[in-house]
Order: sequence, then C-alpha cells, then structure tokens
Amino acid sequence: LSNMQVLLDPGAISAYRSCVDQSFRLHRLVPLAVRELQQVRKKKTSIVGLSYEQRNELKNAIKTCAEHCVAKTNSSDHLRVAAENKESVSRAFIHLRVLEVLENCRDPHTGDMLDFSKMGVLQQSDASHGREYAGERGEDRLDRIKFYSKELIFECIRFVEFFCRGSDKNQQIMAPHVGLILTFAGRGLHATLAVSAIYQNNLKLCRSLEESSIARVVDVLSSGDRTIRSPRGSREDRRKPH
Repeated sequence: LSNMQVLLDPGAISAYRSCVDQSFRLHRLVPLAVRELQQVRKKKTSIVGLSYEQRNELKNAIKTCAEHCVAKTNSSDHLRVAAENKESVSRAFIHLRVLEVLENCRDPHTGDMLDFSKMGVLQQSDASHGREYAGERGEDRLDRIKFYSKELIFECIRFVEFFCRGSDKNQQIMAPHVGLILTFAGRGLHATLAVSAIYQNNLKLCRSLEESSIARVVDVLSSGDRTIRSPRGSREDRRKPH
C-alpha cells in the first residue's frame, strides 16, 4: 500500500515497474560483481567474474534507474513525475546496491580507488555455470578493466547525482557517503557533480559538511578537474567518462 501511494501518474507506474525489474537484476548481478571486485582487492592473479553480457546488463540497469530520476522537461508535471520516480527508486533500494558497488571499488588499505590495471586474468565467467571456459584474451581483459575503472563507476556516480538533485530526502540518505564518492574525484568520472547534487539548496547539510570533504574538493579544483562545471538537470545529459 505504501508503494502504491506514489503511483499518481501512468509514467510513474511504468517507472515503478521498471525499478522493480532493475532491482531484481541488481540483486542478482551486484553480488557477482562484488565477488570479482573483492578478488581484485586481494590482488588475485586468477579470478572468476562477470561475462561481457552480464557486465552490460549491470551497467544498463543502473543507468536506467538514474534516468528515471530525471525530468524530461522543466514543466511542473514532468518534475512531479521525476520526484515520484525517485521515491520508487528509493523504495526499491537501488541506491544501496549502487553504494555497495562503489564501496568495493575502493582499496580498503589506502582508501583510494582500486588499481584496476592490475586485475587478474579471468579464468571462469559467472555465465558459464560450470561449462568449459576458453579463457580470456588480452583485449577482453582490457575491456573488463575499462568497464570497472570507467564505465561502471561513472554510471554509479551519475546515479547518485540524479537520485539526489532536488530531493532533500535522498540528499540526506547519501550525505554520509560523500567521502566514498570523493574517492573517485579528479578522474573524469564527475564525482564532484554528484557531491554538488547532494548539497544543492540544502542549507542544513551544507552546514554539516566536514572540513575534510571541503579540502578534498579544493584539492580537486586546484588540480584542474575538468568535470566541475554547471550541472545539467535534463535527460539529454550526454556526458561520457574521459
């Protein structure tokens, strides 16, 4: 019943159904991705990981949920639907899965982003289900490194930005994780835009911002992070990681 209270528009109903579908996908795929990331954190030279198809499915699930949080236009109706969609995303606990991915992309010893260039060779795909696996070619390994170090983190951070922008409730949810998000700042992944979205027009949260987080943002600014710019609030945001 509590879920049905937010379904005030056919678009919101469609988004809610989509969020449920994506939630099931993330429930299935995130633990597999986390297992692979934990093997990277332990510097294993031979790992079991996601297949190419599973990686794309994971990335697209997060991307879809992020896009549900963005209004198509600035009209009052579209803004209302976007707000309802954010509520659906929150109720499906998509943000918790995204945070789980980001947390496992951070080195537990240094607190920095994992060095994905040292990823071990994929010996078995999770999609093979015990069948014979031919092994990983060099170009496949490079694609996997790119997926984790750029594409997946980018979509997770983009999700945080769209999930939080214009929502006091979601800003409050994500504020304790600002330090985690700033781990990926200065790498062309738009982490500073996500942090900006968490604090935008929220004076209470701004007053509680820790000095260490401010210092990190200043450090990124001084190093010339090209991702810091005016945020876009439309679905037409075509940024690419670089």
